[in-house]
Parts: sequence; C-alpha cells; structure tokens
Amino acid sequence: MQGITDRLRNYIMQKKLGVTFFSGVTAVDKKISPEHMADFYEKSLDVLFHHNLDQKVKSIIAHGACCFNRGMNADQQELQLAAEYLRGMDAKECPIPNWLGLSAFFMSNGFFQLSFIVREKYKERLLATSGRLYRWERILAYLENSEVASAQMEIQKLEQSKGMKQAYGSGISTARTFIRMLTEPREQIKNKRDLQEGDQAFYDFLKGKKLVIEGPAPEIEDIDFKGQVLYIRNNDFIDRDEKKTDITYLNYYAFKLYQAEPEKYRKQWKYVCLKKDIKQMLPTVHTRISKNPKEIFLRGHPNMLPLELYDLAGEDIFVTGNNLFVSADIHTREYDKGMDIHEQDTDIILCRDLGQHDVIAQYFFLKNLYDANVFEADSQLTYVLCLGAEKYCRIMDEVHGIARRRM
Repeated sequence: MQGITDRLRNYIMQKKLGVTFFSGVTAVDKKISPEHMADFYEKSLDVLFHHNLDQKVKSIIAHGACCFNRGMNADQQELQLAAEYLRGMDAKECPIPNWLGLSAFFMSNGFFQLSFIVREKYKERLLATSGRLYRWERILAYLENSEVASAQMEIQKLEQSKGMKQAYGSGISTARTFIRMLTEPREQIKNKRDLQEGDQAFYDFLKGKKLVIEGPAPEIEDIDFKGQVLYIRNNDFIDRDEKKTDITYLNYYAFKLYQAEPEKYRKQWKYVCLKKDIKQMLPTVHTRISKNPKEIFLRGHPNMLPLELYDLAGEDIFVTGNNLFVSADIHTREYDKGMDIHEQDTDIILCRDLGQHDVIAQYFFLKNLYDANVFEADSQLTYVLCLGAEKYCRIMDEVHGIARRRM
C-alpha cells in the first residue's frame, strides 16, 4: 500500500504528464513531424490510460488528433464510437489525475464532446473518493455543479487540517467569494470585498455605473444603455480599434505593448488592471493589480471574462460580444497575426489559445454566475449559456471540427 507521500508524488507527476506534456500544443512545440504525430498521441494515451483503453478506440483518437493538427477532418463516425466507449467505461477504471489529464488531452486537440464526457467521468470518480488528498479538487467539482452545501462542507474539512489550510488558503478565500456570488444579493457581495491597496478608489469609480464588458466576438445588437456607462475590455483589443475603453484587463504580454506606448493608452484608459504583480513595470498612475482567482477560473483564457466578472462582482454588469467561441457568426483569429476570420471564409483558423485552456470548466462557472444573476448578457451569449454544457460541446465540435490549425 502506498504511503501518503508516495501517493501525493504520484498524483503530481501524473497530473503534470497528463495536463502539460501530452497535449496538441506540446506536440506542436516539440516539433513532432506529421508522420510521427499519430504515434506520439498513441503513446500519450498509453500514459494517460495505462492498459485500460481499447486498442481500436485509442487508434481512432490518435488518428483524429493527428488529422486535426494537420488541418484535415477526422472521421466523425469513428469519434462517435470513441465517445460511446468512453461513456460506457466505469469511472473507477482510471486514476483521478488521468481522467483530468485525458480531458485536457481532448480539449487541446479540439475534441470538445470527448473532453466533456471524460470530465464528467472525472467528477464521478472524484466525488466517490474519500480522504483528504483530493479534497480541493472535490470543492471545485461541487462548485462546477452548483452544489454549494457540499462544497462548504469540504471547505470546512479542509480548514480543519493546518497543513491543508495553509496550502490552499488563497483558494479557500476565492471559493468563499464564488459561493457568495452564487448565493447572496449584489449589495452584500459589494460590502464584503477584501480591499487591496488602491482598490477603494477603483470601486468608488465603479459605483452607480453600468459596467459593459465587451468581448472579442462581433456585437450582434446595438444596445442603448441609460445612465453612466463604463466600457471594460481586455488585451485582445490593443492596437486593433479605437473604441471607447475606460478599464482594461491586461496579461503580461499585452502589458508589454502598453508599456511601449503608455501615453497613447492613458488618454483612453482610466484604469489598467493587471493579472499579476509586476510592480517593477507599473506605470505611475491609474494602475491596480486585479485579483486573479486562479484556483476557480483558469488562468489566461483569451477573453478573460471570468476574471473580469469575479473582480467586478456586485456591480451592474452587462456582457456583450463574448460568445465562448460559438455562435451564428463564428469568430476566430489567427494566433500570430491577429487576423479576423468569419464564417464565409473557406479556411477557419482555430485560435491556438483555445487548446491551452479548459473552456468547459469556464462554461460551467459562467453558467452558474449567469443563473445567479451576477451579470446580464446579450442575446448571443445568452443563447450559448442556455444550450447546456453537453450541447455546447457538440456544437463546438461542429464549429471547430472544420477548423484548420496551422503548425
């Protein structure tokens, strides 16, 4: 029987293998040649699933991933066979980290429906597991499913262990804030904010105003907002247009662009919110560090909508142009050139960022916040959030299944 240290070491190793090493993005970065790509994926699946994956199904998935990365269409009937096989598997047949790793493998290779099925298996296995080793993962799974009472019970158990409480202290705080967003009225959320240096002035600036978060997808309706409006956007828009922006959220790379021409942007932006503390680089005015709830909302998602919602929670928020990469008007962009490409084009290019982030987890969290009336949404995003996660993933397969991904 493994000791706790060995189990923990094995868990961390498998998680790193599953989520980081064996993904389509890594295959590209490692410059795996096209003729060796399918073999690379087969070996990846061996590590993720050990001996439990049927050889025929494994070959189907490996070939489909290879097709996706070479800009060809995978056989949909074969992938459906793989989906039925995975759906019928007992969740206990695969260790917990490997289910999550397999979900990441499918996501990074454009298989949204397979990723959704495996993620549900991951949660099924996780929520049937006792002990403290996976307690934090169970908390996140309960929050994904909006099972607040169960999440709170797990948080209390986690806090009873001094070591676990110390390890997950920031995560616990984030989880409690997320629970407040799901359960408490807007005014109560505002009153319970944990302020950092400079936050009071920022929240005073927001007070009494309509906050409009504009995402990267084309707006499908012109909305006449009444009263004072602040427009909030993120790093996708740097140097791309001249639309009014009051507050912007930047990651490190976008901030480097901002730093190169600060005067140009200071005229437009009242506040710049950064995702992490890079004080040695900060401009002298109107800059704050936004709280990055990395344990709840995964870091670095292209449109950063979850981070913005979390940071602004309690205010009057309207979201437009954030379609979670699926709508009547498909909107993607080439990773290197930032080129807009629409549905009528022959070659739809999948934004490479999509492969590096778990958009299914984001979908669950956004849906929960939407259902809790944390924000309003335009008709495009409302449509997507009302699909339900499984249908959303099926449509994502249809949309991005015809995408050509450039090596």
